[in-house]
Amino acid sequence: MTLAVSFQDVRDAAARLAGHAHSTPVLTSRTADEQLGARLFFKCENLQRIGAFKFRGGYNAIARLDDAQRRRGVLAFSSGNHAQAIALAARLQGVAATILMPADAPAAKMAATRDYGAEVVTYDRMTQDREALARALASGAVPPPFAPHLTHLLDEAPVPLVVMAVEEAAERSQVPPGRVWRNVAKLAGDLAIHRKALWV
Repeated sequence: MTLAVSFQDVRDAAARLAGHAHSTPVLTSRTADEQLGARLFFKCENLQRIGAFKFRGGYNAIARLDDAQRRRGVLAFSSGNHAQAIALAARLQGVAATILMPADAPAAKMAATRDYGAEVVTYDRMTQDREALARALASGAVPPPFAPHLTHLLDEAPVPLVVMAVEEAAERSQVPPGRVWRNVAKLAGDLAIHRKALWV
């Protein structure tokens, strides 16, 4: 399968996120390694803004909107982390955000989404169609997904996390990035062939 995201897309996303997303650490655990018989690397995106990696994709997506789209605002649907990510990313970039959330979404996440500045509209997930509601609510707002070829993949895929980790490692150790990437390639080969290394 050919991904719609290139390596340059990932680099561009990293540039847009610079100074806005936290540079989260990559940690290891000898205990976990011993218990699982593998070498584990934990990219701690729980330390990211809003407490999840979703902020990266949300901020990147809104940063790619043109001026006309920004004036229209954005609309998304989510029951938690994506809602908070879009709400905060929109506020930081001066864009109005409306988030469609199920009425039974966790109260803390709904409150956080409102606190980040988004308008929250609730619905009954058992009896209402969120996509139909989103279309009715849009009325000019950029509807979800507003950057389908990049938003989801750059949000969900582990590739940008690995890129960030490699670049951070190169910067800290003063080792040329190319050499670090060769180590990552070897690690990926070990994972595919021997299942002896995992990115978590």
